[in-house]
Amino acid sequence: MNSLSKIFDSYAAFEDEVGIYITRICEKHYADCEGACCRPDICVESLTSPFLRRLRQRFASDAEYSDRRGWLVETGCALSVGRPPVCYQFFCDAIFDDRPSAEFRYAIMVLSKLVNHVGKKALGRKHIVELQESSELKRINFARFEKQLNESARAFKRVRAYLDGDVTKLDSLRILKKIYSPPKAKLLAISFANKKSSP
Repeated sequence: MNSLSKIFDSYAAFEDEVGIYITRICEKHYADCEGACCRPDICVESLTSPFLRRLRQRFASDAEYSDRRGWLVETGCALSVGRPPVCYQFFCDAIFDDRPSAEFRYAIMVLSKLVNHVGKKALGRKHIVELQESSELKRINFARFEKQLNESARAFKRVRAYLDGDVTKLDSLRILKKIYSPPKAKLLAISFANKKSSP
């Protein structure tokens, strides 16, 4: 398997895992939701980005795009992979209000940025979804991609353990800050909460 195929496979597997998890922790809010975060002007990136387009063709080829609704269907997004990374960054107040603590809010913010982190600076300063030519995909910084995928995977494991209640506090802030570094005041509140809940 060449490096580019490996990137598509590993990115798709990670995006799918994160997407399923976000759906699971947010689905109780969907029934009461009166709006839709999905908009065609956001969805269109999955058509214009060579990387997202190739992902979609490989893993979600039966999905149908609508000029009016984008990828949104009655059951949610028709794409399991190949969504613009920004799609994972929409969390409404109702979700944040589940547990109104700095630590919980920080965990949700890290979760929202995991998929985006994987593709940062894929070629120079460009994000992987910002590449405009298919030929650019062959010039991706594969080592950086792998490093960032591993960072996101490690952060995901820690955030998921916290949100699932397997641990009572977030640990390894050094790892989580690679994904999202909060304002200093929030970080101090999180660090303080960690110290308070330590045995």
